[in-house]
Amino acid sequence: MPEIKINGSTYNFKEGENLVEAAAGNGITIPTMCYLKEIGALTTCFICVVEVEGKPALVPACAAKAEAGMSIHTETARVRQARKRALELLLSDHTGDCLGPCQSGCPAHIDIPKFITELKRGDNRAALRTIKQKVALPAVLGRICPEVCEKVCRRKDGDAPVAICHLKRYAADFDLYSGKPFSPEAAKATGKKAAIIGAGPAGLTAAYYLRAYGHEVVVYDKNEKAGGTLRYAISKDRLPDEILNKEIAVIAGLGVKFEQKKVLHRDIFLKDLLREFNAVFLAAGSNPEDLVGLEKEGVRTGPNGVVFEKETYAAGIKGVFAGPKTTLAVRASEVGRRAAGSINRYLNGLEPGIEKKPFSARMGKLSEKEQELFLKGAPELGRFLNSMVDMKIITENPGEERLPFTAGEVIEEALRCLGCECRKAAACLLMKYAIEYNAEPDALKGEKRGFSRDIKKTGVVYESGKCIMCGICVKICEKHGEFDSMAYIGRGFKTKIGLPFNRKFNKLQEKVSEECARACPTGAIYLEKEIRNQG
Repeated sequence: MPEIKINGSTYNFKEGENLVEAAAGNGITIPTMCYLKEIGALTTCFICVVEVEGKPALVPACAAKAEAGMSIHTETARVRQARKRALELLLSDHTGDCLGPCQSGCPAHIDIPKFITELKRGDNRAALRTIKQKVALPAVLGRICPEVCEKVCRRKDGDAPVAICHLKRYAADFDLYSGKPFSPEAAKATGKKAAIIGAGPAGLTAAYYLRAYGHEVVVYDKNEKAGGTLRYAISKDRLPDEILNKEIAVIAGLGVKFEQKKVLHRDIFLKDLLREFNAVFLAAGSNPEDLVGLEKEGVRTGPNGVVFEKETYAAGIKGVFAGPKTTLAVRASEVGRRAAGSINRYLNGLEPGIEKKPFSARMGKLSEKEQELFLKGAPELGRFLNSMVDMKIITENPGEERLPFTAGEVIEEALRCLGCECRKAAACLLMKYAIEYNAEPDALKGEKRGFSRDIKKTGVVYESGKCIMCGICVKICEKHGEFDSMAYIGRGFKTKIGLPFNRKFNKLQEKVSEECARACPTGAIYLEKEIRNQG
């Protein structure tokens, strides 16, 4: 068999294969979004470029035939930069939200569309599990969160935002009073120990996730009871002790130990903790007295607390971590979760590092016409207010003034969700490769195509703003002889792919449309039943 060099190593390949196929046959993936073997190379996405020794320009691997003696490089700095730029060009004209605006806007990045879908199905346990992937105190946050997510809910421009925080509170309360509250399955014990200074929202959250990672955790706090600002700075009308106690009990039930009335630099000292523990998270220390003591122990401080590395939360002394101070409990919760992730990496012998914000292309504000189109077909249910006192109280002081939802009310409110997230995010190659090559959604500015959504009688949904003009669907229709189906319309920059599926389809045409939906590398084409399956 002929041989080819890929990234310095020699491999065999079959005669007639292109470079994508030759590499794949040897376990090497060259990314591509516009190539399917059965329809041939289209060379429209430019993601599959590689360097071929002896050729000055980059070569699209899907169109170039493998030749004996050829030497190619698939991941050089030049190749990666070209792929990144190609992706950013595609993203510059991509009109769609990868994640729902609510999830992107949530400081804790809870997968809100997912847990709302689970509530619609009546699966409260699944909803609670989804929520707790990002927050450890959902019943608390369901009462005191300032509803950042609801401020960006696309439904608010139609009638009123979905009551996301209230739905979260329902799921959490239902779980707390179920008799067997949800508890994450802790990883195998690592033998590593972490100390947390401060039992406020950041410290409690860090304890929850560090314990779930399998580490021993002890939380030290200067107050008589755990909770920090949640217990001592928030009205009991908004956050009853009963709810806070129950959520803390869940954390304690994981095996987290609490040492109360332990004052830093009086009862406990950093140098002593570092001898006993493998890592220390400073979730307190904004008081001037605490900062002075920390400075004496070698921790740098500033006007806003402990000085730390933004990318790792490392606080300058090996094994010591700290995060940014915030007055919002939901943001403090996110700080605690990210800190736990960085500390977990450190305890496992890896470089510490905080989790990046999830990738998402965003549509931005819709025009009035686009908003009408977006709301088309949505359930015409007003925000459920029957169990609430009045909107003035809700706006000025959200929380305990709202009476809890019943199960039926939860489903009615959940049905109002528009499902703004991409229906094919898990399979979207544009999103996958944008993350892999660190492409920025807004790196290139320019006028984008507006939002559109075309739902045909056949059940095919086409959102042209997400189309990258790869041409795969056009070729699939041509392959099956369906020349009056997917087709290029127009010329030059105004070229678009049309979907004239207005008539009743026969079985073959239905099969072709489903094949197009499966092959689409973005969320531009999908099946309406995929929406129903999520609701």
